[in-house]
Amino acid sequence: MTTTSSASLLVQRAYEGWTAHSSPSSSSGPVHHLSSLVLSHAYPALRILLAICLLWTIAGVHKRRLLTSYVVALWSSFLTFGYLYPMFFHPSSSSNGHIASGGDADVVIHHAERKDVEPSHVALFVLAATSASVGAALGSLLPRPMAGMTLGAGGALLAGAFLPFGFVAGGELSAFSVGGPALAILGGMFTTWFYNPLFLALSAIITLGGFVLAIATPHALTFLATVALGYNPTTTSGQMDSHFLSLAWLVSCAVSAAVVIYRDPALLSRLGSGSYSQLDAHEHADDDNDDDMTLKPAIDLRPKPVYAAPPPGANGTPNGAGDASTFDMFDPADLPPRLSEYANMVYSACEDLGNFFGFQDSSVRNQAEHLLILLSNNRRYMNSHILPPALQPPSPIHALHAKVFSNYMKWCRYQNVPPNFSRASGANMGTPGSMAAPPSVASRVVDLVLFFCTWGEACNIRHMPECLWFLYHKMMEEYGASTTAGYGAGTMAVGGDVVGGGQGGQQQPRSLYAGHFLDYVVTPIYKIVSTNMKSNADHVNKRNYDDFNEFFWSRECLMYSYSVGDDNDDMDIENDAVTAPLPGEVRKPITTGMMNAPKTFLEKRSWLRGIMAMNRIIEWHLVTFYLLSVLAFSHDLVWGWVYTLQVASGVFWLFNSLAICWGLLEVWASYPGIHLTGTAVFGSVFVLVARFLILVYQTLYLMWTFGPATGSYL
Repeated sequence: MTTTSSASLLVQRAYEGWTAHSSPSSSSGPVHHLSSLVLSHAYPALRILLAICLLWTIAGVHKRRLLTSYVVALWSSFLTFGYLYPMFFHPSSSSNGHIASGGDADVVIHHAERKDVEPSHVALFVLAATSASVGAALGSLLPRPMAGMTLGAGGALLAGAFLPFGFVAGGELSAFSVGGPALAILGGMFTTWFYNPLFLALSAIITLGGFVLAIATPHALTFLATVALGYNPTTTSGQMDSHFLSLAWLVSCAVSAAVVIYRDPALLSRLGSGSYSQLDAHEHADDDNDDDMTLKPAIDLRPKPVYAAPPPGANGTPNGAGDASTFDMFDPADLPPRLSEYANMVYSACEDLGNFFGFQDSSVRNQAEHLLILLSNNRRYMNSHILPPALQPPSPIHALHAKVFSNYMKWCRYQNVPPNFSRASGANMGTPGSMAAPPSVASRVVDLVLFFCTWGEACNIRHMPECLWFLYHKMMEEYGASTTAGYGAGTMAVGGDVVGGGQGGQQQPRSLYAGHFLDYVVTPIYKIVSTNMKSNADHVNKRNYDDFNEFFWSRECLMYSYSVGDDNDDMDIENDAVTAPLPGEVRKPITTGMMNAPKTFLEKRSWLRGIMAMNRIIEWHLVTFYLLSVLAFSHDLVWGWVYTLQVASGVFWLFNSLAICWGLLEVWASYPGIHLTGTAVFGSVFVLVARFLILVYQTLYLMWTFGPATGSYL
């Protein structure tokens, strides 16, 4: 509420000082006549025009996060200016001059040094501007709580304007000092848990009303500061009409409301509904990010099965992939001895998982051969020349499983979820007559087969490894639930039948057409990634592989299903328990989450990015320049060591100011496209607020050390 009005105040004071110097001995000269004409007509009209322009501009902001930043910035600068004004402006220093009135605050204009500006006065405006920047950052980081806090503070200040000064605590406290913090806290808590965009609109109307009043009306800023403090920090009490200014604030709020509604007609519909709902993290996730310009193209993600009925193959086979004897490098019927050891388990698991998830037959055969070759290569770990016996894994399957799923274990630990591994029984592994495998070996074979079959059909999704782990995690979760609920615990489907189990007899497991996984899982995900990567939008507004991959590092991804649902119910499923949602799982497909996935790295095209990237170098140069300058002046001006240390202590003020600048640039860099975690938001808020409070203390120390009260100047 004070940044713009303070600037106009400085312009008025400079103009008054210029006119006083231009005509020191005459009060009726042309310069004095012109200055009187400007002060009486042009300057008030300029203030009113400035107020109207700023009101029209801010009222046209429809993005809630940006509007909250403006509102909190105005409140921060007003509170900083109001509460620090008595500490930086000393009325006692007016003994050698006179008080210049007619503005929002008083300033001492000395007859002999009318052109000089006190460093403490400049410091106050610097703190007010810094406070406005920090407030804008807080409004961007915490849009919901800040909207309620500014509404509560605005209501308390508006109510205090109609109460007599000294109404609370026998005149020792103002009504705003008591009610403002309480209402601000209550408002922040309420708007955090309950959602209604009208709260922000009401806060903006009250704030803009006071802002326009402070700019357009003389002494309005002093009046608002008096209401907040409970006493008048200046000497213009005789020139203020509190009743007129209180009513003027109401009128200004009414005008602001009319302009806001005119600029945003949707407010009337919200006012007509008059309802609020409890905040739901998923339903209203985009309410605070309506200014996010990230590309969200309209993509038809409805499954279009292209492999459900493929044309006959060249050899007349019905699946177009060749007959069962088709192979890549090794004939499954005539495998080398080093590959045949685990062949029965691998091929049995491939057949079962291929039918369950609808993998392509040719892809399954390729991955079976791939897995057998990897197992053969991992036999080297069983050699004592490679690893000592104490460090050797129990089998090549254990060695390969540990290596392949090491990143998956890290992903699960980060997500704070247990890993999903198969619990298959090795006694039923393979075709009749095959070797029985221990459960630890059989289950690891199933894990490896599922991962490599998923990896084999993932195409460009392989560039997003965490997406692959998400698919594996959800698919194994579904597969484990099916073997438990549909076929009986401790059983394994082999060759299309269920062997054993507590359901009695044999049951037919789920069997999907070859290519179902590609149609309903891979293709929808690929469409989203491909559309964003091929878009002509700027990199600031489109997501790339890293952005999508970072989405799968959040726990939010676990709330989605891995597959896009089939509205036509073409899947051959006889047991509904297989496709029923798991406990806590939402039936929305993962494509819904990916379409709304935020950017995790936003590189804006601005010179500020270069400053951010070289902040340490810039800080080093500024700090060393300051210290070397202090040493140079100390040597040439023959300062004492005590005074030299006092001046050199200003480097801590410089350190803190630069740290605030870097923090503000980090908020600017992440706004509005990046969604920060709660920990990151809290850390940024704490750092900015703490450093600003320290900056206020440091500024007071420097001003009181080198200010007019001690007669010492830099």
